[in-house]
Amino acid sequence: MPEPYDLFEYTSGRWIYNDRLRHRERRRVFNVSGRKRLTALAIQQNGDDVVGFLKLAEGGFNRNFLITMRDGFRFVARIPYPVTKPKSLVVASEVHSAGTGYIFMELVQGKP
Repeated sequence: MPEPYDLFEYTSGRWIYNDRLRHRERRRVFNVSGRKRLTALAIQQNGDDVVGFLKLAEGGFNRNFLITMRDGFRFVARIPYPVTKPKSLVVASEVHSAGTGYIFMELVQGKP
């Protein structure tokens, strides 16, 4: 399991201006076990069936995690940064055990 710093902090770059502020804006602390449970429930499996949870990518507006299930099925969990504007364009989530908004997407392999 990766260190929480790697999951919660922006680690893909630096800013020339306001670096600390930009990193603070992109800090997303969430309940990892809650995220695993929600992922498993979305496909009618148990939280114990989650065998992998890795940061896949991060950009200017969200962070993406690759979640692997015991049967080999893979999900992408997208967590938007709180700085995403306008608010009408972001996904609203009810209060849940993961502690932050999210979007689940099935991982589809492409061909080069």
